[in-house]
Amino acid sequence: MIMKIGILTMQYRKNYGGILQAYALMKVIASMGHEVEHIDFRYDPKENIHWVNQFRNLVVSIPKAFGLRRPQKHFKANRELPQEHINAFARFKKDNILYSRVVYNDSINDIVNDYDCIVVGSDQVWNNVEGSHLHFFFDFQPEFRGKKVAYASCAVFSNTPWYNRRKLSRLLHSFDYIGVRDNTTAALVRNVSGLNPQVVLDPTCLYDFNEFANSAPIIEGDYIFAYILGSELKGGHKSIIGKICEKYGNMKVIAAIIPDICTEVEKFADKVMYNAMPSEWVNLIAHSRFVYTDSFHGCMFAMKFHKPFFAYYRDSNRASRLVDIKHTYHLSNIFQSGDEYQLNDVDYQKVDEILNEQKNKSLEFLKSSLK
Repeated sequence: MIMKIGILTMQYRKNYGGILQAYALMKVIASMGHEVEHIDFRYDPKENIHWVNQFRNLVVSIPKAFGLRRPQKHFKANRELPQEHINAFARFKKDNILYSRVVYNDSINDIVNDYDCIVVGSDQVWNNVEGSHLHFFFDFQPEFRGKKVAYASCAVFSNTPWYNRRKLSRLLHSFDYIGVRDNTTAALVRNVSGLNPQVVLDPTCLYDFNEFANSAPIIEGDYIFAYILGSELKGGHKSIIGKICEKYGNMKVIAAIIPDICTEVEKFADKVMYNAMPSEWVNLIAHSRFVYTDSFHGCMFAMKFHKPFFAYYRDSNRASRLVDIKHTYHLSNIFQSGDEYQLNDVDYQKVDEILNEQKNKSLEFLKSSLK
């Protein structure tokens, strides 16, 4: 049966992995014959500013109470992305992704029952388990009457505050199918509801992206592609870049960044792409000689295109995802910052065997859930 399907994810973020997983899931569902679009849900910006300002006031007040210097100049309540970066993402979305009208916390309820099925995911849609707005758990009024599916939904933490457990358990039990992206999120679902969800692949692993990967290289010649979202590797970026060049030959370093998150790559990159479109980001990885990253999607795209890569984790919110990748695919090239590291090659024959098996199971889960 052909259904009208809405995808509910965090597609509005100016994040390469976030927008590419949204694009991939839409393409895969459309290939199954369904009518599909993204629900263009956004948190009310006034509400976001309110909570950011509340946090800012708290941060400023604590040192003041102890007679310390105010950290105000180091804390930006509303960091803004350069307009060129925003425009690059807007062009990609306009050309490649179908959307509903824009809806917010108080208006999403008006459109959810226009769909036969809503798919929640992928990406970190279940991080907010503490707040009162639980739209990514189908907390709608009136209640959504169609089929409820979670595909590769993800959370950073495996537990939830006591005051929300009963409500979250009830909401999780209302899902028809639950597929999560990693073991941490599977533990969250089990701990809260007693349900045993299936672990499925990120949508980017289900789609080939050939329309971007096979286009002419944006950068000619051999290069290291750097995509860093968090803190600097202990020992410094230049140290590991030097070791990469020792093993693989001297190469320039090309970096794509999200300007309001991390600009540390400016210290070591020969060229920084501040405004690369998501399609160009894929092209940069596909034509690179080596990938250096601390990102989940940086790792997954490096593996997709069989690139040698080095990944590290330092920030706690990225650790579980990269550790999951390391153990699942038996990799020895992902390290915790501060550990002794080596530039180990990837056994892509073994990786492909595991990925292909997971891909078949994930596609079967998605097909079954959308019948």
